[in-house]
Amino acid sequence: MHAPRLEITDSHTSSSKKQEIKVVVPLSRLFTDYVVDHLLPLAFIVLTSGSVFFFPLEEGLGERAAVVMSVVLTIVAFKFMTEAKIPPVPYVLQLLLLLLLLRLYCYCYRC
Repeated sequence: MHAPRLEITDSHTSSSKKQEIKVVVPLSRLFTDYVVDHLLPLAFIVLTSGSVFFFPLEEGLGERAAVVMSVVLTIVAFKFMTEAKIPPVPYVLQLLLLLLLLRLYCYCYRC
């Protein structure tokens, strides 16, 4: 990790002189927490939806649809739990975008 540093800049205009001081503090996060807390459970949930291919075709669509809807509802609940932990920001987080794409995957591909 790098040490914090100060940046001092001067700006001159015709009527005034300004000095700006910035403190730059490099920060980093460990990504393993996100992988263990979010991505691994999501991967397990989505892989569970793949079990619909092991149901016999003679049983019809009802059993498959029940599994897929359960998985989709689980992903929605996971999204609400994740949003409660993450502070609100004015842009879309990659994790929330991944949750949306996984829901679409379960809707379109598995049914």
